Amino acid sequence: MNTKYIFSILMFFLLAFPAFARLGWYPDFDELAKKSDVIVIAEDIGVRDLSETSVLPNIQPDIKVVGVETTFKSVTILKGEIPNTFVLHHYRLPTAQGHGHLTMINGPGLVMFLGNQQRYIMFLKKESDGRYSPGSGQTDPNCSIRPVGNEGWTFARGNFLLPVIKSLFFWLFLVIVLPVVLLVCSITYLKKKKRLNRQDSSNPAPPDA
Repeated sequence: MNTKYIFSILMFFLLAFPAFARLGWYPDFDELAKKSDVIVIAEDIGVRDLSETSVLPNIQPDIKVVGVETTFKSVTILKGEIPNTFVLHHYRLPTAQGHGHLTMINGPGLVMFLGNQQRYIMFLKKESDGRYSPGSGQTDPNCSIRPVGNEGWTFARGNFLLPVIKSLFFWLFLVIVLPVVLLVCSITYLKKKKRLNRQDSSNPAPPDA
């Protein structure tokens, strides 16, 4: 393999892959509280799909999603005002069956509800039509909607720490492991080529008869 091809491959991996990587926004309680209109502990009591389709913001490549409305019953209001029953507007992946989910590496943190009266602490923003949306945005709503107690959680990217761990491992591989592997391959190739050149110079071809 020609040396220029090796370095071309190296540059491709170093420059192309970061375009598809992302580090999500994982705010703390204080940051979420400031950005949210309402903080409430509520129970999910109903879920329905919408005919609405959209593309998630702030993530590449584009991910198409389907609109969902989940109805909640307020239990305890911690900030702002909200009706006893309110609607959360969020999204799911179109490839999900029913209200199931699809795991995506480095993908969005979409939430999923079953309408089984599970309790969540929710940091919400009020939309102009009276519905509510996740305070952390529609791409990573799992950052602003979290289960209360030990009831567990279901959303499209595993538990809350999983996206952070995936991002760290991805960048570790991209920045350290991959360049080292390609560099070792390049050095090995150059040494082999140099050794073959020495052998050729020490063993000249016999003169023609």
